[in-house]
Amino acid sequence: MRTTAYLSAAIIGAATLALTSFSIVTANASTTAPAAQRTIATAAQPESSAPWAELYNYHSGKCLEVPESSTVAGTQLDQWTCNGTATQLWRPQLTTVGSDYVFINKNSGQCINVRGYSKSNGAAIQQWPCNWNTATTNEMWYANLFIGNLNGLSYYEWAGVQSNGCLNVTGSSLVNGAKIQLWTCIPNNSPNEWFAEPYTS
Repeated sequence: MRTTAYLSAAIIGAATLALTSFSIVTANASTTAPAAQRTIATAAQPESSAPWAELYNYHSGKCLEVPESSTVAGTQLDQWTCNGTATQLWRPQLTTVGSDYVFINKNSGQCINVRGYSKSNGAAIQQWPCNWNTATTNEMWYANLFIGNLNGLSYYEWAGVQSNGCLNVTGSSLVNGAKIQLWTCIPNNSPNEWFAEPYTS
């Protein structure tokens, strides 16, 4: 069961809000060097004590999910009304790189992944079997930018190690079923790229 604080945030976040009504505290872009300049360590599979959590989009007020609880590799992720089901729950797993994460889906056991190692805007964000024995950089993510604390949740842009592109709701859509894609990170001006820090469910 989610906490009252989260439910309140979801209700507020789902409404149309003027961004100017918030005092957004921003930080510099990640102090971690761009992926091209980093040495990627092999990601082993350490045990994780992180809780299962929802990834909540600021603009739409909906959660990132695997549609129809699919367990098929290559299924493109979408957004849906937050409901706390396993298909919307993700476990952030810190890799051996030290600042990069993989996000594992509770229902399928697969990871958030950029289809085909693409670096192009519009590339599908999908689920794919987690590869713990090699440096699979298209499923590693880092906090590119801390947006701020809004309505009790901490929002970040999450960028891919391999692409440096961000998780993005296609077309800034507000509807259930809108696809999740890769897109150029646009600091402070693209709330469809703002996802709450994984929040305990």
